[in-house]
Parts: sequence; structure tokens; C-alpha cells
Amino acid sequence: MGDHEQAIKDYGRAIGLDPSLTLIYGNRGAAYQTLGEYQLAINDFDQAIRLDPDQGSTYANRGTAYSSLSQYQEAINDYDRAIALNPGVARTYNNRGGAYFNLGEYQRSVDDFGKAIQLEPDYASAYQNRGLAYVELGQPNRAEADQAKACSLDKQRC
Repeated sequence: MGDHEQAIKDYGRAIGLDPSLTLIYGNRGAAYQTLGEYQLAINDFDQAIRLDPDQGSTYANRGTAYSSLSQYQEAINDYDRAIALNPGVARTYNNRGGAYFNLGEYQRSVDDFGKAIQLEPDYASAYQNRGLAYVELGQPNRAEADQAKACSLDKQRC
């Protein structure tokens, strides 16, 4: 049995002892997500949100699970809530930008990738993602510049 499977069992035992532990639902949801069990992850994130609706990270994590299921509008709704609760997390903007990209809303994705870069100027993934959106918008010079920046920050992105 792998570490994540064991963690899920352990979290289940902890929930059995005290079902009001918000953090446990979030952690088990993250373990399910790592294993590709996105609906089970969403179920746990739902419970964590019912117990504590003011944790932006739980909305962001559920948004990632929704994106993994190609439920992009649901993901965007969760990212919106996560950003409202904690607007300083670059990863959330990057992830929402990815959801917009997958819906074909390329300008909105560019805006979100740009905000992620503003918050975290060395965020190679956000540069690469914005470059891909610029390609879709017919802006090859900007796309090339962003790809070059992503490559300079992370050679694996070359």
C-alpha cells in the first residue's frame, strides 16, 4: 500500500473519531486528488467547506479537482471564491487562467496569468501558459517572449 492510500485510511480513522476536523477532510481530499480520485477529493473538499467556508485553499484545491474532470466553469467558480478569500496566491490565478484557456477565453486567461506573474515574477509556468494563450490570440511576438522567459526561469520548459 502506498503512502497516499495509507494516509486516506488514517484520515478516515481520524474522521471517525472527530468528524468536525476540517483539516482532515482537506488533507484526505488532497490525497485522493494525488491518486486521481477527483470526485472523492471533491466530496471531501465539499465537507471541509461546509465545516469552514472561509478557507481559500480548500476552494482552490476543489477547483483543481474540477479542472481535472474538465468541469472548468465549476473550477472557475471555486477559484473566484479562493481569490476573494486570499487574493495573494499566484497559483490560484494561474490555475484559473488555465480553466479560462480550456474554455477558449484566451484574453481572460492572459489576464490571470499576468496577475500570477505580478504576484510571483519568477513563475515560469505562468509565463509559459500566457505564451500559449498569446498564440491563440494571434500575438506570436508576445508568445515568443513569454516562452523565452519561461525557459530562462526553468530549463525544463525549453
